[in-house]
Formats: sequence, C-alpha cells, structure tokens
Amino acid sequence: MKADPEATKLLPIQTIFIADDDADDQMLFRQALQDVAPHIRLEASKDGNELLSLLQNFKPELLFLDLDMPSKNGLECLKTIRSNPVFSDMYIIVFSSTTRPANIAVAYEMGADLFFIKPSFYQELVQSLKTLIELDWSDQNAINGLKLKNSPFLAKNDAAEEGIKS
Repeated sequence: MKADPEATKLLPIQTIFIADDDADDQMLFRQALQDVAPHIRLEASKDGNELLSLLQNFKPELLFLDLDMPSKNGLECLKTIRSNPVFSDMYIIVFSSTTRPANIAVAYEMGADLFFIKPSFYQELVQSLKTLIELDWSDQNAINGLKLKNSPFLAKNDAAEEGIKS
C-alpha cells in the first residue's frame, strides 16, 4: 500500500542526524530510514567532535546518538548539547548496543529522550524506526507511553528503580 502524500506532509520529522562511528551501523540505519521514510533527510557523523561541529550549522528534529564513539563519547555530547538552549527542542535518542542499566540510567539523567538498543536484525530496525518516526514527539505522554511499552529495543530507566547509581 502506497503512503498517502498528504499524510507524509503531516509527519513532524523532516531531518534526522545519526552520530555513530560504526560505518556498517550508519549504512543499515540509512537504508532502513530510506525504506520507512524516504522523504526524511539524514545527516551523519562518525564521532562526537564532528557531531558538535556540524550541529553549529544544522539542527535536526531527531538525533540518534551512539554512546561509544572516539574523540568525544555520546554522554559527553549529550551533556554539551543539553547545556545549550538552542537545542532544547531537539529530541535525542541514545542509539547503542549497551544494555547496562547504569549506562541507561546516566543517559536518561543527562537528558536523553529515549534509549534505543541497536537491534540485531534489519527488519527490527525498520519496524523500530517506523514507530519512532510516527511518534508524536510534541506529546510527552506519547513519549512516556513508548517508554512503558514492552519493546526489546527501548530501554527503560530501571536503574533508578533498582538503586543503581553512577
């Protein structure tokens, strides 16, 4: 079934940025986004310093941020971005292979909107991207509701409940 052109105009997401040093992960992400929403512009960086430099001239609606990058890791980038009021309305999704509760808790504490665990299979990435793109990002209840869903790819901040401190 072909997407309704009028409906795609209503999607609030026009640009996405991925910061990930893994070229294969970037390629799969780009391909999955093309399958889900070819109208969305995607920009990419391979490390934290490049990300912060590019953000001086470009502000996406969604940023997918890997934690484990060279030069400046994802948490350092998250802290820098969240300290700048220019980016207060930019949504940040940590995009990582880590499942460590302490890392997840710290990412949420530092201002990540969601923590997305990289799926192992391409179709899982496609379905997850579709869900994230169709989400009403202006509705905090929708974002919180997504956090509560039982998805193997969206990490909850269970660390705070378990008393894990970073």
